[in-house]
Amino acid sequence: MVSSIRQSRPQRDPPAHGRLPILRPGYMRVGPLATASDVLAGLGHTLEEACRASGVSAKLLRDPDSVISFEDCGRFLQAGAALSGAPHFGLLVGVAATPSSLGLVGFLAQHAPTVRSALANLSAFMHHQGRGMLILVDEQDDVVTLHCVMLHAQAAGLNQTAEMVLGVAWTTLKAICGPDWRAIQIDLSRSRPEEAGSYRHLLEAPVRFDSEEAGIEFSTSWLDRPVPGSDKALFRFLRGQIEAAEELTEHSMSEEVSRIIRTRLQDSDLSVDAVAAAMSFNRRTLSRRLAAEGVSFSSLLAAVRYDVAKRLLRSTAIPLSEIALSIGYSEASAFTRAFREWSGASPQQWRTDNQSPLARVSKTLKQDGPIAAPLQADMLGYAPD
Repeated sequence: MVSSIRQSRPQRDPPAHGRLPILRPGYMRVGPLATASDVLAGLGHTLEEACRASGVSAKLLRDPDSVISFEDCGRFLQAGAALSGAPHFGLLVGVAATPSSLGLVGFLAQHAPTVRSALANLSAFMHHQGRGMLILVDEQDDVVTLHCVMLHAQAAGLNQTAEMVLGVAWTTLKAICGPDWRAIQIDLSRSRPEEAGSYRHLLEAPVRFDSEEAGIEFSTSWLDRPVPGSDKALFRFLRGQIEAAEELTEHSMSEEVSRIIRTRLQDSDLSVDAVAAAMSFNRRTLSRRLAAEGVSFSSLLAAVRYDVAKRLLRSTAIPLSEIALSIGYSEASAFTRAFREWSGASPQQWRTDNQSPLARVSKTLKQDGPIAAPLQADMLGYAPD
């Protein structure tokens, strides 16, 4: 019987040093990864075991303000999943964390005046937790979706990292909305596992697998509620701190364009003119500034599409026609031609050669099976029905 892990009381006061590490694209604060030691202990293993398997420093993972690459983060989470036998290890690590694990970004959210303001600040400043980590808020009718989007889709274990981010987002929503908050649905960009019920019990909501992005859907009725225990003066101070850090953060033009492309892949007009307008440039200025960095708009668009296509082909069972639509192709044939140019293989052949075992197995799973391993739900204090 493994030991039980429950979340500690969230820290609401920022640390005295309040430092924000300087992040390069493809890097993140250790932040929520610092909970991995406790999660592994609850599963009967040690941090050192997972670190030896992944080649990541245990000392690094014990300091939330240390900096780690997405590649190393994903490799460590993959090692933890393999070692523990918990395919949702990244999610467990995220749910075990608190909003404060996000550093100043998390403290800012906890002291925002309303839930809407908290989410807007998370979305605006999440790059101070990870350069290539996006939180997008999409409000449609009476449902709001918090999307957890990862750039650098070629990084190892990207889905594990994305699910860790989703787990922290889930605990943050619990903290800023209050204990009565519940999600309507959780979206995961992974194929349906045999133990799908473990995810449902852990996140206290229905889970939709084979989604294009990881996300959390909940009622818009929560958005204008005050954040419990928030401090207006502290919020203004923290906002000033993070805005000062923002002035010191350098963003390349290609990084900004890739980010905009990534968030607008399904737009009907994903042209250089549309992206230039979104950045308050004209087409000529944008093209000139990209050329100064040795890239073009068309090459960035192709790179983003290729990254997303590979992730969906590898980790999900989403049909090719739907993947084509998700990256901006109205016809599957056009997607197939483009993918062959990028990779030298058709999407179907690439999927056959690279798809994860979980994604292959999931094609035969139609309904939730029994929860064969409820211990992961118990770890965080959620008893089975």
